[in-house]
Amino acid sequence: MKCYIVIYDLKQPQNDYLLLWEELKSYNAWGKLTDNSWAVVTDQTAVRLRNQLRDFISDEDRLFIIKSGGSAAWYNPKASKEWLKNNVTKV
Repeated sequence: MKCYIVIYDLKQPQNDYLLLWEELKSYNAWGKLTDNSWAVVTDQTAVRLRNQLRDFISDEDRLFIIKSGGSAAWYNPKASKEWLKNNVTKV
């Protein structure tokens, strides 16, 4: 399993993205990092994850998928520090 950081800019009202957030919560493990970023654990590739999440956003939105691993640092994340240590920094 790999952990990916999902970062997005959404142009529509926040209520239009409930399905996106439900999709992000459907992965094996997930953590909300900030208002516009999540970490998800999956066997998928970054491209496949991007394509899947693309179905839940509009053409004006922006989406970045970054494979996590190695060193990381954070301050005051929404996800628990323990979850981040166990998932984001794994290679």
